[in-house]
Amino acid sequence: MSIRRKAISVLVVTGGCIVLAGVLMRNYGVTDLRYFVSDNGGDVRENSQHAVNSVEQLKENKPVQRFVMTKVEKTGSSTLRAILGRFIINNRLNVLTSCKGYHIIWTIKESWTIGPGKAEKADALVNHALYNKSFLQKFMKPGYKHIALVREPISWFKSAVRFFTKADPGDIRNRFHFTNPGPLKPEEVAANDSLLFVTRKHPGLPDAWFHLGQLLWYGFNYADRNNITAINSFIASLVKQADVIMLYDQLDASLVLLKRKFHWTFLDIFYKSYAFEPKSKEELSKKSIERILSKEVNFGDKLLYDSMNRTWWNYPELKEQHFWEEVNYFKELNKEVNAYCSRKHELDEGVFVIPASEWHEALLVTPQLCSYLRLPGSTKNMINQINDYAEKKCTI
Repeated sequence: MSIRRKAISVLVVTGGCIVLAGVLMRNYGVTDLRYFVSDNGGDVRENSQHAVNSVEQLKENKPVQRFVMTKVEKTGSSTLRAILGRFIINNRLNVLTSCKGYHIIWTIKESWTIGPGKAEKADALVNHALYNKSFLQKFMKPGYKHIALVREPISWFKSAVRFFTKADPGDIRNRFHFTNPGPLKPEEVAANDSLLFVTRKHPGLPDAWFHLGQLLWYGFNYADRNNITAINSFIASLVKQADVIMLYDQLDASLVLLKRKFHWTFLDIFYKSYAFEPKSKEELSKKSIERILSKEVNFGDKLLYDSMNRTWWNYPELKEQHFWEEVNYFKELNKEVNAYCSRKHELDEGVFVIPASEWHEALLVTPQLCSYLRLPGSTKNMINQINDYAEKKCTI
C-alpha cells in the first residue's frame, strides 16, 4: 500500500508541547499521540488492531542496544553506518570509534577510542575494522549482536574499481602513474593482473584492493586464499556468528528485517543512501566475469555471498507475505520522509506526524531526524558526528 494513499498530518509543535512530546517519545519516536491534534481536528491515531499489537510487542521486547557492524567496503556499509550511528547517538550508547583516520587497527590503540566519557567497553561499533572476534569480546560489552553485510561479487568488483581508481583517493592511480581523468573501467582491471592483484600498503587493512575484498574485511587469512577447504570453514564459522545478515541488493528488506529482529521502529531505520558512485551500466565480458569469479581471484567472495545469500532467504520472516508488504510500505514511507526533510523552510516550523497504520504506531518525524537525513553525502560527516558525540577530539 502506498503511503500516498493515506492522509498525513503535519503539525506545528511549539512551547510547552515540546515538553509533552519528550514525555511521549521513545528515543525520538512516539508511542502515544492522543494529545496531538491534526490539522483537520481529528485524532492522528488509527484504530488498527495490528498497530495496537505492534505497540504492545515493542513494549514487551526491549530494543537491542548492543551491536557490531564492521564496515565492509562497497557493500552499503556507509548507508548502514549512518542509520546505526543515529541510533547510537539518540540512545546515548558507548561507541568504539576510529580516531586519527577512517579505520580501526586493533593492534594500534591510538587508532580507536571509546566514549562518551570514561568507558572500558563499548555498546556498539560501526567503523571500518577487520572483523576479529577476540578483540570484540575484549572491548565490547557482552551480548552484542553481529550485523554482517555482503554484496554479489561482480557488482562489488565494478563498484570497487570505480571508487578506488578515481582521482581521489589516488593511491592506485599514483602507483601506476595513471593520467587519464576519471576511474578505470572494470574490464581494464579484470584484464590486467598487475591491477587485479594490486596490494595495499596499510597495516591492519585487507591485503588487496580488488581480490577477496569482502572475505578479507571479515578477517580471513590472505595466506589461505587458495585453500578452498579453509575458505569454506571460515565462511561457515562467520555465518554462525552473524545475528543479522544484510544483502546490498535487498537493502530495504534487510532494514525491515533488522527492525524486526532488533525490536526497533521505522524511525530507527529511515535513511538516505550514501552511494558514492552511480551504478555501472558497463557490461563485463564473459571472459572477464569468469576471470573475476575464478579460484585465483574472487571465488572465495562468491562462496561467501552464496552462503550468506542462502541464509538470508531462509530467515523465517521472509516466508511471510506480510513481511514483503511491509517492505513495500517502508520504501514509500522512506521516500515521503526524505521528501519532507528536504524542504528546509518547513523544518523550523513543525514536525511531521505519520498516523498509526497496520505497520506501526503513530510516528513523529522531528527536525533532529531530518538533520541527520540531510547530512552531506561525504562519509566524513557521519564519522565526525560519532566522534563528536563520543567526546573525542579526533575529527577527520
